[in-house]
Amino acid sequence: PALRDELALAHFRVGRIAEEVDSPGKGLASYRKAHRLQTELLIADPDSPNRLKALGDTLNAVGISLAKQRDFSAAREAYEEAIEVRQRLTELLPEDRESRRTLANAYMNLGLVEKEQGSLQASRHLQQAQEIRERLLAEGDDRKTRLDYAMGCYGLANLFMRTGQIDA
Repeated sequence: PALRDELALAHFRVGRIAEEVDSPGKGLASYRKAHRLQTELLIADPDSPNRLKALGDTLNAVGISLAKQRDFSAAREAYEEAIEVRQRLTELLPEDRESRRTLANAYMNLGLVEKEQGSLQASRHLQQAQEIRERLLAEGDDRKTRLDYAMGCYGLANLFMRTGQIDA
């Protein structure tokens, strides 16, 4: 299992490199290999924080890649699965700030994809991200969360400008 964890991580990294060097679509094959391995490993140990984190990161990367290619339906599915995985991780590690921060980012990414699709759910998911970030900032300030919060404000403002209203 440890070697398979490393192999999944290697596929994830190859996906990142291919995406950066070539194009978003070039990384998908490697991300999918990582996803398959990570899912199999998680079945064997469903409460492994490391495996949940790895799978959540892969699903988020898949969503980003698909969104860049404007395949919003598939990106939405990847983000929804990333939210499920990251939610499980935050339940296992409720004090882990980074897990909660990345959960908020998955909600934001889903909201941004929904915004592109004209979905009324966009504001709800963008607001969920901001609520998680506000709780994190209330517990203690950190640069990453502040930056994420600012990006979330920007996303909500863009949604407001596009639709003329935000549903809270």
